[in-house]
Amino acid sequence: MIAPLSARRAHAVVATMAAVMLAVATAGPAAAEAGTAAPAAFIERLGDVPLMPGLAIVEDGGIDFDAPGGRIVEVTAAGPVPRAAVLSFYRQSLPPLGWSGQNLVYQREGERLRIELASAGARTEVRFFLAPAH
Repeated sequence: MIAPLSARRAHAVVATMAAVMLAVATAGPAAAEAGTAAPAAFIERLGDVPLMPGLAIVEDGGIDFDAPGGRIVEVTAAGPVPRAAVLSFYRQSLPPLGWSGQNLVYQREGERLRIELASAGARTEVRFFLAPAH
């Protein structure tokens, strides 16, 4: 179950999506092919955490657990994107959505999001772990 958005988070999601649409509309197809286009989607199981262009969800790579203390979600995405680009993308895209943190560990409204990266050649695997912050 995805938690309802607070008014602040809903505003941030709308603002981010508006910026995404504007960036995609003005960047054109060359930017999308070069991997510089803005995020096209959010990771459904995580709510408003964006999925970096070039990454795809690994369907059998995760868990969902809803408990009285909060939800626990693990999602894996992978694709032919450089590790440095993934780091830069999430460092830039999460703070406007209300996530604060460093070293790929973020917190927001009682939840902690941890991101782990693994690279093999040109392919990068990104694991997202969402759990209660306490």
